[in-house]
Amino acid sequence: MKMMKRITAVLIAALMCPLSFAAAVSAESETAPIVSAESSYNNVAGGFTFVEEAGDEAALSAKLSGEVVPGAFIFYPDKSLALYDSAHGALGYSLERALTLLGSSSRPVVYVTDEETAGAAASFFMNKGVSDFFFMSDSLELLAKAKGFYPASGAIADYRKAFDSVPDREKLSEIVTEMNIASASVALFADGCVTPETARYLYGHFILSWVNTAGEIDEAEALNVILSGAFAAVSDSTDLLYRAATDDIMPNTVTRFPLNIGHRGSPNHAQENSVESVLTADREGADVAEIDIYLTTDEVPVIHHDPTINGVDIEGIDFASLRSIADNIGKSVPTLAEIFDAVADSDIEFFLEIKSAQTNTAKRIAEVIRQYKMESRCSIISFSADQLRFVKEVMPGISRSLLVGDWNDGDIFGTAVNLSMQVRSEGCGFDIKYVIRPSSFDEMVIEAHSRGVAVATWTFYNAQALFEYTANGSMLLTTDIPDILGAFYRRLDVELISTEVGTGEAIEYKARIANIPGDTRKASKVEVTVPGAEGKFTPDSGSLTFTEPGEYTVYFNHTVDLDNDFQYALCSGPIRVSVFLKGDVNSDGRVGMPDIVTLIRYLSGWDVEISEKAADMNSDSNIGMADLVLLIRATV
Repeated sequence: MKMMKRITAVLIAALMCPLSFAAAVSAESETAPIVSAESSYNNVAGGFTFVEEAGDEAALSAKLSGEVVPGAFIFYPDKSLALYDSAHGALGYSLERALTLLGSSSRPVVYVTDEETAGAAASFFMNKGVSDFFFMSDSLELLAKAKGFYPASGAIADYRKAFDSVPDREKLSEIVTEMNIASASVALFADGCVTPETARYLYGHFILSWVNTAGEIDEAEALNVILSGAFAAVSDSTDLLYRAATDDIMPNTVTRFPLNIGHRGSPNHAQENSVESVLTADREGADVAEIDIYLTTDEVPVIHHDPTINGVDIEGIDFASLRSIADNIGKSVPTLAEIFDAVADSDIEFFLEIKSAQTNTAKRIAEVIRQYKMESRCSIISFSADQLRFVKEVMPGISRSLLVGDWNDGDIFGTAVNLSMQVRSEGCGFDIKYVIRPSSFDEMVIEAHSRGVAVATWTFYNAQALFEYTANGSMLLTTDIPDILGAFYRRLDVELISTEVGTGEAIEYKARIANIPGDTRKASKVEVTVPGAEGKFTPDSGSLTFTEPGEYTVYFNHTVDLDNDFQYALCSGPIRVSVFLKGDVNSDGRVGMPDIVTLIRYLSGWDVEISEKAADMNSDSNIGMADLVLLIRATV
């Protein structure tokens, strides 16, 4: 199993930004140095990036020389590119000086509040030949303009002030729409606004979630951030977060479970690309159905994989002729409208692959999507960049992804960088053909994620490959076996018999692996993590015991073995445990004669306050003379 634990930044590479995807980039500025955030490599499957506000020059220099270098730094320039802090206090140095200090260690995130500054920053980076940076703003309109200035740049939508709790599905759908219009691929939320479900939904629409931590955090809070499902954290506690992402969880911990994408529905159990195939995939637990679209001569979007049927070109005949041919050979070729009709009572979503070469296809698909109000449930994928551009014109709010066929798995880093920068210019993700047992596909995923790009993978035909890519951090898995993939959606469920105990008392727990859907079985080899409690607790098989009182946050880790090379881990929690000091009857933090006196008075009928749990020395849920005897023995 590959241990993803690298600390400092090491890579400088040259990127060729293809003109077909970045028309606004001049030929002189095509080659750009790439900064690679090695802090993205840790025990989180799919990586986790640490981001900090840069501060003044001395602060930035100190952070760059620290044990763990953040993967990105946030800068606040004005139109002259002089730098300020978030409260608009002058920092005394410029964006150019900052870029020199960063070198190859971290990538810049430029927060813009006006169009003039965005334009100045875009010109600066273009002249420097740097394309691997992000714009950030709380204005989607301004982000769209910034992307227009430099299409290859990343774009982060700042929602920290927009939400103070987890957005509901309706709000998430609105976020997807407005971010797609702006060609932004990263959403930054306030602490507590991202959950694994939130991150999973947005990623299904090719958007990555980042989270901001407010103020100082402790070890338990750091681990909560790592387990939130976010792909990055903006924080001034990088060292603490890094320890949580490497020391407190096992290698390849899955914090975001993949989406189950039925390839042409469920082709092993129904005719592919048919209504029944889509409905079968839905019943088998697929989150998304991927279907293929052509356009007939009378411009009806129809569902079929091959360009011909019974030797006849689908795009060379009208729909009536197509239906007649299909009926004669006993084959189903539904329209897109018929598919949508059939799923009216379902919540399954769609990856609509445009196979058509017709320039009107995107327009006709858009009409059907709007007719059935399916905007929030559809993404468009295609091998054709032109078709994706047509989609952007007619449906700017819908998610898109570029399909990638054969690729060089001998240069995973180079492929990841080039593809990421290509699709950033288009404001979409990429959907890449999987290779059998790649040596380090996690690098592909992590490098894309660190650049704010979502990655889908196609097409899986066996369970082993699904396992391996889950361990590699892949989140969008297109498969012919959606029924089997559902069984691999595992979670670690832990039940504590009690969450309030005295020192020295064993807390019993039951840990089980739950399949979604599927059976439940006991989890063996469970490891216990209690941040900040080193030396204060003792784990045992099925129990743990604390030796000191306090409030603790407990997590349980379990490794799912795939084979000798591939594993992934699950982490439960958090579970809060309150440990009181046994015998501390008067709750003063000590056990002594005052506790004996207080308990005698209580037993004598005096009106005194006691901690009943601490006074219950024999744990029989009754306070009596037996407890007094035990307290005296423990004290004297």
